[in-house]
Amino acid sequence: MTQPWRARKVRDLLALLLCASVGTDRPGRTRDDLTARLWPDLPEAAATTTFRKTLLRLRAALGNAAQVDHGPDGYVLRGLHADLIHFLNALDQRDLVAACAWYEADYPSKRTVGSRKSAPVRYFCD
Repeated sequence: MTQPWRARKVRDLLALLLCASVGTDRPGRTRDDLTARLWPDLPEAAATTTFRKTLLRLRAALGNAAQVDHGPDGYVLRGLHADLIHFLNALDQRDLVAACAWYEADYPSKRTVGSRKSAPVRYFCD
């Protein structure tokens, strides 16, 4: 079996759920939305099956660090504690003092993005 974080779609699914969890009134994404974004060219049944496998891999990769729950708002990332989340939430609340407190360093350089030292940078937030 492929290592969970080596599968690009596992990272992409995490990015979509992370973006939904920050600065929105509705922190979840529906399965239909996720499959349409991740596998737009697959037939619905194939996309749903692929989504289920990818979700299992994501949950395995997260371990106890966070959970992906399914509820009325769709799939929601819960329990993840990261400076990025705190930084973006502070910006969303227009609390620049708190946002600056969470700022640690510059963004990765072009040389490290996509290398073994840094995960590829992809933007999913609307």
